[in-house]
Amino acid sequence: MTTTDPAIPARKLVVTGATGFVGSQLVAMAKSKGIATLPVVRSVEKAKRLGIDRWLLFEEFSRQKLAQTGFDSSTVVHLIVAVRHISAILHSRTG
Repeated sequence: MTTTDPAIPARKLVVTGATGFVGSQLVAMAKSKGIATLPVVRSVEKAKRLGIDRWLLFEEFSRQKLAQTGFDSSTVVHLIVAVRHISAILHSRTG
């Protein structure tokens, strides 16, 4: 359900890690509920493969870019994970 009442602010969601398992599901669910979404991705190729038609590259992610895209007063869900870095940290603690 979407609203057009100007007294109620539009729901907007910024999702980092939008091409990952959890992020892609969250973006799809939000869109199905009429929530404006701005996926933040590291890979344009993967975004296109998943059918994401509008995105912001993670390297360009900033308050200024969010304002330029109209998502400056949004909820941000941060899901980007650098698995190789986590693995290295865990290995260094056990090794």
